[in-house]
Amino acid sequence: MGRKQRRVQIKRESGSMAERSSVILDVATRMFAERGFRRTDVQDIADAAGVGKGTVYRHFGDKKDLFLATVDKGTDELKDVVLKRIASCRGPVETIEVGLREYFKFFDEHQDLVEIFIQERSEFRGKGKSRYFANRDKNIRIFEAVLSDGIKRGVFRRLNVKRTAEILADLAYGTVVANLMKGSRDKLVSRTKDVLEVYFNGILNHPRRRCKSP
Repeated sequence: MGRKQRRVQIKRESGSMAERSSVILDVATRMFAERGFRRTDVQDIADAAGVGKGTVYRHFGDKKDLFLATVDKGTDELKDVVLKRIASCRGPVETIEVGLREYFKFFDEHQDLVEIFIQERSEFRGKGKSRYFANRDKNIRIFEAVLSDGIKRGVFRRLNVKRTAEILADLAYGTVVANLMKGSRDKLVSRTKDVLEVYFNGILNHPRRRCKSP
């Protein structure tokens, strides 16, 4: 077999492994969300994914690693969706508006992931920062750059960029979790305007008034 043929074969095998991993993670996400981490058996995941139990372990190590891989996959998909949508935005205000709307829309379409993110905190408390927030802290730099750009343009007043980006992220995540906990039937994306109204404009009639630090 020539070098070119070997490269093609390796590429096909790698693609097949990637597809198999994706299927396993999709099934695992659904089952962990429905049953919880402790009540989910790896054998059941393997059966539903159409693979052997050993295949799951070869791809992900153990059940904990598999669970954390579902978190990573979810946050990666969220980041990719938001980045794709904001790529064509004009200006910092539109970027934040579109970014938040796509964030809510993503969780409207992937409610299982909300369950997964909440479970991670409850199951692995005391094991350091959760994967969701570790990934969020990396991805939030995108919006720190957007805020910095808005300040330079004179669109936003001078603020602590890092804290201001974190506040938006906390508002967004808190809305997602609260919506799930309340069992609300309303679409998250319908809350976009309300969250942005408070974030951009606040609630005071006199915007120059400042809170005193404790």
